[in-house]
Amino acid sequence: MTDRPAHPARPSPRAASLHGPSVRARRRLRGLVWKARFLLSAGALGLAAAITVGRLQPPPPVLETIVVADRAVLAGESLTADDVRTTQVPPRSRPADALRDPAEAVGRILAIPVSEGTVLSAPVLVAPRGGPQGPPGTVVAAVRLGEPALARIVGPGMHVDLLAPSQNDDPTSDDAAAATYLARRALVLPGPLAAASDAGNGLSQGTSSGDEAADLILVAVTPEEATFLANVAGRGAITAVVVQ
Repeated sequence: MTDRPAHPARPSPRAASLHGPSVRARRRLRGLVWKARFLLSAGALGLAAAITVGRLQPPPPVLETIVVADRAVLAGESLTADDVRTTQVPPRSRPADALRDPAEAVGRILAIPVSEGTVLSAPVLVAPRGGPQGPPGTVVAAVRLGEPALARIVGPGMHVDLLAPSQNDDPTSDDAAAATYLARRALVLPGPLAAASDAGNGLSQGTSSGDEAADLILVAVTPEEATFLANVAGRGAITAVVVQ
């Protein structure tokens, strides 16, 4: 009797399912997830921390607009649009009288010299309708110079020393005294001549009004210096010396 070759055993359906492609893929995926478990945990913690920090951060601060000088400008100069800019500051840092709109500053005259970044406010500017204003702590005094030509040479923004001549007319005399300082570094403000020029030379030359203003200047001085100026008014010629 001839022996027949045995047929190879066929895998059962259950065994085939355990070793199929889908099972191997799932095992591979589980292996990758296991290896990357630390990265996934760190990512989850980072996301949670970012959400927590975002919720704890305060809202952005409220800022207010103010007008500042965009460059250094001398006293007595009229501000242009190129001289000013706006910036944002916290409400507590904004001076109460600070300008908020550049249009409020353009065309105004500076009462004091300013540097870049200086906040433009009412005390820094001459009053908008021609009312003269000096720096804080000063008063405005009208001074009639002994030489009318000086009033044309001395312009707004300059600083001058104001002196009264000695009572002794003979400078070679032993009793001759030095001139008396009435004010030092007085700031010259826009005065009658500047106003007439801005108005298109409305004052006719030779009229009494023009003659009366020809030798008059406005200066910002201390209250004590204003008293000295008032005491010598009408007594003698006052001269002005331009100083730095």
